[in-house]
Amino acid sequence: MRRLLLLSLGLSTLLPAAPLAAQREKVPNRPRLTAAADTNSAHAYFQHGITILEQQPHQAADAFYWAARIDPTWADPLYARRIALMMSDSRRLEGYMEGNRRIINSPTVRQIDSLQFRALTLNPFLYRRLDRQLFKYYIRSSIKREESLQGGAGRTDDVLLEHLIENWLNGASPSMRAWSAYSNGRFPDALRYYASALKGSRNKSDIHADRARLFFMTGKTDSARVSMTQAVEQMRKKDDDALVYFYESKALYEHSIGMIHEERNEPDAAREAYSRALQEDLSYYPAHARLAALALAAGDTATAQSEMELAVQIRSDDAGLRYNYGLMLVMARKLDEAAEQARKAIETEPYYARPYNLLGRILEGQGKPQEAIAQYREYLRRASRDDAQRNWTTERIGILGGQP
Repeated sequence: MRRLLLLSLGLSTLLPAAPLAAQREKVPNRPRLTAAADTNSAHAYFQHGITILEQQPHQAADAFYWAARIDPTWADPLYARRIALMMSDSRRLEGYMEGNRRIINSPTVRQIDSLQFRALTLNPFLYRRLDRQLFKYYIRSSIKREESLQGGAGRTDDVLLEHLIENWLNGASPSMRAWSAYSNGRFPDALRYYASALKGSRNKSDIHADRARLFFMTGKTDSARVSMTQAVEQMRKKDDDALVYFYESKALYEHSIGMIHEERNEPDAAREAYSRALQEDLSYYPAHARLAALALAAGDTATAQSEMELAVQIRSDDAGLRYNYGLMLVMARKLDEAAEQARKAIETEPYYARPYNLLGRILEGQGKPQEAIAQYREYLRRASRDDAQRNWTTERIGILGGQP
């Protein structure tokens, strides 16, 4: 891809990507928001990250990190953080985009890609609107690196860079044009380009999967089901030497098929898809969570609890999962067990507000008003200004004889 890009732009070969040392994850400081911003709002941190992504990808990654901690059930910050981390190292990005297996399979990049996989497990049909921005950043950094090698750094201004990028995209392969159109919101164009890309592609699973997501997003659920089924079939046909990215997974594709069937009100077919996902990967806990939801909707509380217990055993550090399990146990009137799940959710992610509210309700139901008030106050300390439970919680504290 790089050779085609450089020939299109009239530039010579760039330096190869440098080796990447493994980096250990560390907790970043919270970015400073404006005085009027709600520092308990995941959306505030997310929007801050979007605003500074182009110029300060390192700081944007920190903002997305905190958005994901404040709301661990929201897929977008995880996906956006992957984009920001890829943009924060231009040489790593170049190697990744050019299919350098050493970089793609390195521990650091696999950790970065795991963010996208995690995001897709939360929302298999996540709209990856930042993909085009990532690609344009890659082209821009490649051009600037070549200028530096030629002793003319800074000669190409941003307007000319945009022109070069658009020219390259207009002459790119159908799959690349589809990717660009998709992330730019031009879904009909993207579907047309993906259809052309299928004719000349050897590994078609990711193309079928992207087409399925587009069909789903445009309400064409039957076409989405067919395309995602083809993605699974193509994944099974890939040879051992084929390049597979961390976030490509047959279990994830089967999860997607299950969600399509749920959207079509076909619970039996959805259950079959989630069961197939577990056959592909026994550790794929989102399938257990979806099976639990289907069982609960059918009135089978025993199966619902069994499936959720399996899910939290597999992924014990998922605060959103434990919160949902706690809600399910409250519905089953198992307050002691529900309280345990709420406490574990809080222990797992202390910045996530809703488990505090849930625990307060449980304690109130157990006849422990003072303990309930304490948890309600902890919730109010962490909840965003527009959280739907704030007013109710404040009222409950007053009714119980406390002050917010």
